[in-house]
Amino acid sequence: MNYHGHGTAELFDINKEPGEFNNLWDDPDHQKVKMDLMIKSYDLTVRTTKPGTKITGRY
Repeated sequence: MNYHGHGTAELFDINKEPGEFNNLWDDPDHQKVKMDLMIKSYDLTVRTTKPGTKITGRY
């Protein structure tokens, strides 16, 4: 879970710790997983966001 605009997030390994007590977000061993998830989240956001106004004139 990434709390946009708050500079914090949560990353848990629910297979090893279903209670979600140990936040792995800043753990150096989990940075690749963190980045992969952030990229997937961004890509999904871009794909599902309605494009802006169509440009019809010149500047």
